Amino acid sequence: MPDFGVFLETAAVLTPVSDETAQWFWRFGICVNSPRQDKSETVRRHVGELLAALNKAGDSLNVDLYRKFPGYDPEQIKRDWTQTLESILAVSQTRKHCRWHMEEAAVKLQAGTASVAPVLGSRGDDLRPDLAM
Repeated sequence: MPDFGVFLETAAVLTPVSDETAQWFWRFGICVNSPRQDKSETVRRHVGELLAALNKAGDSLNVDLYRKFPGYDPEQIKRDWTQTLESILAVSQTRKHCRWHMEEAAVKLQAGTASVAPVLGSRGDDLRPDLAM
């Protein structure tokens, strides 16, 4: 998963998505030692809504991203979010249910700002592409 892929709940807060989708992404990120699952159609609906909102927002997010992640390139953050969402979307199309978890999270300091670098794993029918879903 790209570095900023673990901050999808922030993307959902900064873009005009429904309350349901914002809450879904908040819960999505709470998966350390707590496996989550949902129907693939639900995953696709929320991922699709956030992806569309990110695409529509474009450069209007840059000021908020500079504030939220000082010292990081807003364009790279948006690319990471988009890549992560597209990966989730692609994998969710291959199954009826999606499961995801984070086996451990390592915090590392970069340029004075803490960022989470997850080590993600999978088992059985979990979603895959570097993203255990």
